[in-house]
Amino acid sequence: MRRFYQIATVFTLIVTSVGTASAAAPQPGYVTTVQLHDGRRVTCSVNEPASIPSLSNDQQALTARERNEAEIVATAALRRIPKNRGEADMTVVQCS
Repeated sequence: MRRFYQIATVFTLIVTSVGTASAAAPQPGYVTTVQLHDGRRVTCSVNEPASIPSLSNDQQALTARERNEAEIVATAALRRIPKNRGEADMTVVQCS
């Protein structure tokens, strides 16, 4: 019985260390320009520090629908990477 607890302890340590290592893997970051269906161009920062310039007078704020569309297009590259398919929801996207 003691041997069972030793094996269970080793297994738990291995599973915990593998889970921690995969959770700590950094997401790739990039800045991209996407074109919305209405032809408007939007710059999106994915997993980057707040680097998007503030809106100028000739630019208007994005509507919720436009922001969602831009975020989906901007993160499409992450969803193409097999290991990141489940992690695409953990990305930080800022579009303007």
